[in-house]
Amino acid sequence: MLKNKTMYSEEISVSVIIPTYKDWSRLYLCLKALSNQSLNDTFEILVVNNAPNDITPKDLIIPENCSILSESRPGSYAARNKALSIAKGNIIAFTDSDCIPDKDWLKNGVDALKSNNVSRIGGAVEVFAGESPNIAEVYDLIFAFPQQGYVEDMGWAVTANLFVTRELVQNIGEFNTNLKSGGDYEWGIRALEENYSIIYSNDTLVKHPARDSVKELLKKAKRVRIGIEDKNYDEGRLDKCPKFFRQLYVMFRPRYYELETIKNKVDELGLDRKYIKKILWLRNLVLGYGDYHAFKRRRELNKR
Repeated sequence: MLKNKTMYSEEISVSVIIPTYKDWSRLYLCLKALSNQSLNDTFEILVVNNAPNDITPKDLIIPENCSILSESRPGSYAARNKALSIAKGNIIAFTDSDCIPDKDWLKNGVDALKSNNVSRIGGAVEVFAGESPNIAEVYDLIFAFPQQGYVEDMGWAVTANLFVTRELVQNIGEFNTNLKSGGDYEWGIRALEENYSIIYSNDTLVKHPARDSVKELLKKAKRVRIGIEDKNYDEGRLDKCPKFFRQLYVMFRPRYYELETIKNKVDELGLDRKYIKKILWLRNLVLGYGDYHAFKRRRELNKR
């Protein structure tokens, strides 16, 4: 049975947690959006600088309810844990420094928790690009942040847009700092295994810029797949690497099962259908690159 224990008081206090790493210009936009929230209840903003040697710019406009913290341990999960250790709110709202929350983000997130009497809300992450997106941006518009599927099919949500109760944090504990990627998945599955309820809220919205280069897409693929291998190693479930030809097949197999998804998004964006073949090729490249680094990481871990 899913847990829906939290009883909400009329005066809700919220702690917004934002890890950042050398991202002051986009953090400025995030903080500006948080300064214009429609939520009437009090809330605090805890920004955690994960590069302490990168000093906060003097011209950064910091809201009165915002504190800038530092965390020297590498990784956004260590940064989030730092904020969790001092957060005062009975609701915790997570987002990232490259996200722009909608003006009703906090209000709708809090309302969704209260009205549905649940422990977690996974909010919508809307990816945006300019009027003439390049191929990398089109790719990210299609494949980045399938939050609704994560929530409804798997029972977890990315921390780009996640609301949780204080009770859940106290019972589930901190994020796993051994992981550099996939920690939000691991944390969310822990909550699911403890029967903490979650729903998706399309009205609880943040916007995220599309990655605008193939280099950035490959960087993310590498980080995510290495994170999966590290998680499996941490849990004692690391598989042996497949044989060489099997590795080649896994890396370069065509992903035709996603063709319909690509077609629909290309049509929705009003793009020429020539993009379909290009995006399918790029999909194979990105996932193959991630697979390569997963195999490489697995081999390193198996030698330990």
